[in-house]
This record gives sequence, C-alpha cells and structure tokens, in this order.
Amino acid sequence: MKQRIGTFFLCLLSSLCLLANPMEDDFFALKQRFEARDTYLVDELKQYLQTYPYTTYYHDVQMMIGVLQTEKKQYKQALRSFRKVEWKQLGRYDQPTYFFYQGYAFLQRGNTAAAMTCFKTLKESNNPYTLQGKYYYAYCLYKDGQYAKADR
Repeated sequence: MKQRIGTFFLCLLSSLCLLANPMEDDFFALKQRFEARDTYLVDELKQYLQTYPYTTYYHDVQMMIGVLQTEKKQYKQALRSFRKVEWKQLGRYDQPTYFFYQGYAFLQRGNTAAAMTCFKTLKESNNPYTLQGKYYYAYCLYKDGQYAKADR
C-alpha cells in the first residue's frame, strides 16, 4: 500500500512539473506573438533572456529579436543580435528566416559579401525564401559589378 501511494505521488509530481514550466510557456507565448509580428515584442524578448539566461531557446529568441529589428530598419542592432545566434541550434523552419533577414541586414549595411553568403545558402535549397535568395544573390553580384554572373 505504501509503495502504491509513493508511486502515485511521484507520478503526480512529475505530471505537475511537466505542466508547470514557465520558461517554455513564456517562450511559446512570445513565439506566437512573434509570428503575429507584435511590434512591441523586442523588449519583452530581451526581458525573457534576462529572466531565463540559460534557456534552451536562447538562439531562437536572439533570431526573433534580429528579425524584428531588421523589419524596423535597425540593421546594425539586428546584426548584433544575429551574431549571437548559432544557426544550427535553430529549428529547420527557422533557419531560412535567419539567413534571409541576416542577409538583408548585411545588404542594407553595405556588406554584400556577407549578404551573398546568406542568400547563396537560401537559393541552393528548397525553402520559403528560395526565390528571394536567388533574387538578392543576383542583386549582390550586380552591385559588385559581376554582371555576367548576375544575369544567370
């Protein structure tokens, strides 16, 4: 009987731990607002990183900050945020977004070589940004005076 009660409480405790994970709950709430492009989200994402400095979502949050900063035309700050991201730590769905927005921020800051690297990654794989990657890669070649390559 005592063993049954002990097992019951152990199961109950582990279930409650699974249900009550504020770090994950907060992250997914922020992720949902990011997908809706909440314009006031950058400060809350930074606050999330201060509240949970060892979160497993660190790279995802930095990528979201960079994307939102790029959309606000804050390219220098966006590149600072993107530098903190290890792209292999992002989910497969978020990697193309990371490369596109980082490439675009590089392009806007005049670093066409770095932008081309990002856009080349996009144009050579099947992802939601493949066409944009091809376009901006050719645009970077054009800006660098490589007209023959840009025309292909």
